Amino acid sequence: MDLVLHWSTGPGAEELGADELWGRGATAVQLGDGVLLASFPTEAATRQAASELGATVEEVDPAWQDAWKSFAEPVELPGVVVTPAWREVELGADRLSLSIDPGPVFGSGSHPSTRLLLGLLAESPPSGLDVLDVGTGSGILAVAAALLGAARVTAIDVDPAAVPVARANAARNRVAGRVEVSTTAVSEVGGDHDLVLVNLTAGVHAEVGADAAAAVRPGGRLWLAGLLPGQWRHVAGAYPGCKLVAETALDGWVGAILAKAGGVAPTGAGSVPTAARRSPREADGTGRPPARSRRGRRSGSA
Repeated sequence: MDLVLHWSTGPGAEELGADELWGRGATAVQLGDGVLLASFPTEAATRQAASELGATVEEVDPAWQDAWKSFAEPVELPGVVVTPAWREVELGADRLSLSIDPGPVFGSGSHPSTRLLLGLLAESPPSGLDVLDVGTGSGILAVAAALLGAARVTAIDVDPAAVPVARANAARNRVAGRVEVSTTAVSEVGGDHDLVLVNLTAGVHAEVGADAAAAVRPGGRLWLAGLLPGQWRHVAGAYPGCKLVAETALDGWVGAILAKAGGVAPTGAGSVPTAARRSPREADGTGRPPARSRRGRRSGSA
């Protein structure tokens, strides 16, 4: 049996409640009438979130986490479409297609923070670059980077369950030879990467920022996502030796493009993609509210 969080939000508050759960690191959220069920990476995390929200915990059949699959639809972006691996979808030849099954971990591609980084990768392909994906989850960003020409992708996650899922998705998309997946700590991966992708919640950014900054070579870039409006100012100091190149935003979630001091910017990833440009209203955190969750949706990688 799985231990899940059970939260009675009341009618009409389900989607805002789901956004709160995604922001706290939920790996799956199911919406009912005034009620939410959510899973987290560990039982301890489930109990902590329940305590903080005044929710309860309960045991349920693990099959509940797969109920969302019947509602899953392709996630379409300019030049990129993410398709559920269990569905056959006809696509045009002019777009990159990723076939992803997130299994029990984070990363279907539907969450705005994941779509934000997918859009940046599509607009500024990491051709020939050495890429590090911190908190890879399903491997969706790592697979996209490889499909878009990265020479090598190192994908890491502290959750052991993410490793077989990400490896399977790399194999499914025929890039297993260029995507290395492991639970190696970010502090141990070395500092020669051209581009580092970090799609995590604000608290985790604060924890891993210094090590992620050390993992990128001088002149290299870090693309960050997974933050809510107003959180960047609390996270910026976690990335020493890095300069803010641009702030990014999509559907109420924000991120940043950073440049490591010294060296030469990598081709492609050194530019500021159009997708990274936002209005002053978005930049000061007073733009659109956080994205609304859809029934049965699993969020993207964080």
